[in-house]
Amino acid sequence: MKKISESESPVLAGVVREGTARAAIAEIKNCMHDGAGMIDLHMSCLESADTNQLREIINSSNYLFSH
Repeated sequence: MKKISESESPVLAGVVREGTARAAIAEIKNCMHDGAGMIDLHMSCLESADTNQLREIINSSNYLFSH
């Protein structure tokens, strides 16, 4: 995972404000497809932000660990 300060400018950020883990995963994938270099997940928008839900969102993509 890169630090923001190590990224080339400009960087496109995908902002995710979904209510469910499934919707957040879909939106993250859409953001990635559209060229987002980072994701801003608004956890306060999730109906449930427990450990299992967050793990599901994070594990849905290797993007977080491949760049």
